[in-house]
Amino acid sequence: MKSGQEVVLSVTIDPLLLNVPREQAFWFLANMENESLWHPKVDKLEKVGNEQIGLGTEFVSANNEEGAVKLRLDDFVPCERLGNTIERNDGTITRWSGALSSMPDHKTLLIQTWQILGSKPLNKESVSKNRRDFLDYSEFLNPYLKSGVEKYSKQPTKI
Repeated sequence: MKSGQEVVLSVTIDPLLLNVPREQAFWFLANMENESLWHPKVDKLEKVGNEQIGLGTEFVSANNEEGAVKLRLDDFVPCERLGNTIERNDGTITRWSGALSSMPDHKTLLIQTWQILGSKPLNKESVSKNRRDFLDYSEFLNPYLKSGVEKYSKQPTKI
């Protein structure tokens, strides 16, 4: 967390039951380039560098509805939990974390937490907008993971 930044909003989203095994869900989510496949506000994210996806991997985009963003994987325990920090051009910093659990019938339970970091409290309108954005994220993600994740979620090969 940057100096002077503190959590100004924290939201835990209702768990999502995904119709894919935990390993597939994890690698799909870890590769942020996949986000443009299912999220209508994301035009394209590109991985920075040629390293295998893991702790510290960064992704960038300049063509999103919300402006330029930089994402960095800062929590990475394969097939268990994943977290990233999102920095926007406007200075907004968002932290996303997800924990994955195996369920019967090769399904996965995803529990997500979102945090907005800042140096001053959010106004009521901003809190409401951010809550809607977090819920939208889950609504966009869930149908996609129920249908199209298999071909995009293979564990990367070592380079």
